[in-house]
Amino acid sequence: MAAPAHRKFTGVVVSAGKMEKAVKVRLAGQEWDKHIRKYFPAPYTVLVSDPNNSLREGDVINLRSGYRASKTVRHVVTSFIAPFGSGISERPPLPTEEELAQKLLQKRYEKDFRQASRGREAAYRRIKTAALQESQILYKLGQIQGLESMEDAESLGYLQAQLEKLKMMRREGVQVGEAGPPGGEESLGSVDARARYSAAKAARFTKKALENEEDLEKAQGKGASIAEEVARGAKAI
Repeated sequence: MAAPAHRKFTGVVVSAGKMEKAVKVRLAGQEWDKHIRKYFPAPYTVLVSDPNNSLREGDVINLRSGYRASKTVRHVVTSFIAPFGSGISERPPLPTEEELAQKLLQKRYEKDFRQASRGREAAYRRIKTAALQESQILYKLGQIQGLESMEDAESLGYLQAQLEKLKMMRREGVQVGEAGPPGGEESLGSVDARARYSAAKAARFTKKALENEEDLEKAQGKGASIAEEVARGAKAI
């Protein structure tokens, strides 16, 4: 039997309002004393994501693991058991599981887009595959809502817009010559375009180095001739 994707806990909020979208929650735990051979209470605390700042100190809540909001926040609140102080209706609502999943997916796509804009092919393929799936879903939704064509459905998609932007950046990267990319080196799309740009840049540096060597030789020659003339003049005197 496969292990569950996350664990569920019940805890008490012991610190709230000191961090943005995060609270500290105390969880019940036990510690084994090997000398007395008995379990003793050993509560511990974890940082819990509170996306809408809905929690207050003293709330008894349900939370689960498996939600990595930051390096140290890996739990998220799922529901209230016993709110402390103001009522639930007076606070911002807790996000649903679907909203949390959509938020994580959005962050994943944004990361893929940043990596794809730097030329990482794996991230570009992930966005392309996800955009195709999204367009199919939007097309089915469009048939229900009365959209006339596949293009109308695709125009509503977030991923389709990101994919078109990436394609444009990749085309610009391919067309970049020795002048370099318009938005800096990171805006180059494909690996071939970056290789051509690097080779052209190296050729420019080599050409400049040769020109500098020629200028140096000319300057040294002029300096030697001037020194010889000065020496001849000194002998004549």
